[in-house]
Amino acid sequence: MYIIGSKIINLDKINSTNDFASTLLSKDKQPEGTIVLTEYQTNGKGQGSNIWYSSKGENILMSLILYPEFLDVSKQFYLSEMVTLSIIKMIEENLNLECKIKWPNDIFLNNKKIGGVLIKNSIKGQKIKNSVIGIGLNVNQKKFSKELPNAGSLAIESGKELDKQELFYALLKNLDEYYIRLKNKGFDKIKQEFVLKLLGYNSVLKCQSKDGERFNAKIETVKETGEIVLNVNNELRSFMHGQIRFII
Repeated sequence: MYIIGSKIINLDKINSTNDFASTLLSKDKQPEGTIVLTEYQTNGKGQGSNIWYSSKGENILMSLILYPEFLDVSKQFYLSEMVTLSIIKMIEENLNLECKIKWPNDIFLNNKKIGGVLIKNSIKGQKIKNSVIGIGLNVNQKKFSKELPNAGSLAIESGKELDKQELFYALLKNLDEYYIRLKNKGFDKIKQEFVLKLLGYNSVLKCQSKDGERFNAKIETVKETGEIVLNVNNELRSFMHGQIRFII
């Protein structure tokens, strides 16, 4: 029996699936694996103060409710790893297109951003009480704002209109498989897969730190906390999201 998709709430229009899911949780405990799915978001969320723009009815816009109480707070980044890997596996298996993860949680295809993940964890002590995991994936959208010159979609890159529902259910299957692996403490394998899929892995990257320092580096790994570890002139340096920018 699948955990992910145990309950699916379909909405035509909503401000944000993450906000809707969080409100549900504040009122009553939902079945684990509950999904809030919508055709259109009026206030989709991205990282920080960013907005996630999406045309109505053309993309996968969803939030997933989980109770990963088996995960210590220090290991919460594994949730991001398992979700991004689930998306990539779905695309590669169904469309035969190779995707990459731009650290920490953006999905790139042919150097175009086609998807992103936004996770909100509720913490109790040293454990994760619940997680609301937002997923935005550009499927059939072909026109994007000039403010988003790096945006793309699966339809653009594959050259054909796609069955959004078919991809959605394939994604649920992968999310279920990776979540079970996470429950079974398969941390090392998930970490290894994630690092190998990072955009720029095994390449020399041009980087700029938050304070303006520019340097070349290679990706070594990613810590459980989500920090990326870079090899800078044979010195290992760690950076949190927002402290470093890759010039790709």
